[in-house]
Amino acid sequence: MDGVPIAVKDIFCMKGLRTTAGSKTLEHFVSPYDATVVRRLRESGAILIGKTNMDEFAMGSTNANSYFTRA
Repeated sequence: MDGVPIAVKDIFCMKGLRTTAGSKTLEHFVSPYDATVVRRLRESGAILIGKTNMDEFAMGSTNANSYFTRA
């Protein structure tokens, strides 16, 4: 994955970034650690460029139920 740019869903924690899982409940949560998948992507050389919106807590398939707008 060396040099491949990747964005991860907002369900995965990235140290120092807000992680909301598409929910108002977590609107202000800033992760103190990287999720395992994020750590492994970094270790493989991927370039993490940000996060993508999602249904609240990944409970859906249409991306229409995010607190922050449709994805």
